[in-house]
Amino acid sequence: RSGKQLTQCRAIARLLGKSTVDGGVAMYPADDAAKAYEIDEITDMCMDIQRGMAGTFALEGEARKAARQSLFHEGGKCIEAAQGLESMLGRYSEAGGGNGAPFAVGSSLSTADIFIFTWLNSMRSGFLDDIDPDFLKAFPNMARVVKAVASHPQVMSYYAGKDEGVYHCFNAGSTKGSWY
Repeated sequence: RSGKQLTQCRAIARLLGKSTVDGGVAMYPADDAAKAYEIDEITDMCMDIQRGMAGTFALEGEARKAARQSLFHEGGKCIEAAQGLESMLGRYSEAGGGNGAPFAVGSSLSTADIFIFTWLNSMRSGFLDDIDPDFLKAFPNMARVVKAVASHPQVMSYYAGKDEGVYHCFNAGSTKGSWY
């Protein structure tokens, strides 16, 4: 509105989440510190996983392949962080009564869900070389969140017809590479 250039993706997500309402609920709560913490905790966990990949971007060929594969195998930084995120999502589901709430922190879409959806899909889309797109099949809580976001009417509308290239896994209607 003011023409000010914004930086830092998490700060922008919180700003937009406070003013974006889905089903009558803000995607980032301005007045619920506990829920805001849960959203931030999940978002930061996604960023930890992303940071694990950062060191591989300067590598080439077999060195990059070996580094990325080690990150996503037992004992690797990214797989350990993914296991932590999976556990966290399970705890939040249980804390919410284990009632099958589809999203990361309850029954409404939040900015945490968007981070999970975009991060996981970018990992399995083929956009990044040398990552097995099926490694996430072992994470049912993450799959639950991705499915819920992919099935959201506005997300479905955005990705409708985008079944080519890296978009196939973002599209709930895609028949390519779906694991949810």
